[in-house]
Amino acid sequence: MKLCIYGAGAIGGYLAVKLARSGYDVSVVARGENLKALQENGLKLIIENKEEVALVKAMQEIPTEKQDYVFVTTKASSLYSIANNLGVLAR
Repeated sequence: MKLCIYGAGAIGGYLAVKLARSGYDVSVVARGENLKALQENGLKLIIENKEEVALVKAMQEIPTEKQDYVFVTTKASSLYSIANNLGVLAR
């Protein structure tokens, strides 16, 4: 199953690590320094001094290949521009 996490903050990062370590094909959409760090080091989740690392596909845009699910885990203020970029706003 192909999953895309749009936004690699606390919620998106947590989901991406847990899903990737469960065997799903996970892509993460990020930007700036977060994107660069994800591409170089993967995602690291630290809970109660226990670390989990997941190597995921990190990119600036949603993958062009069909995704089974896309999780949008950004701040609410970003939703309009994301929907506009994806072409899902009613015109």
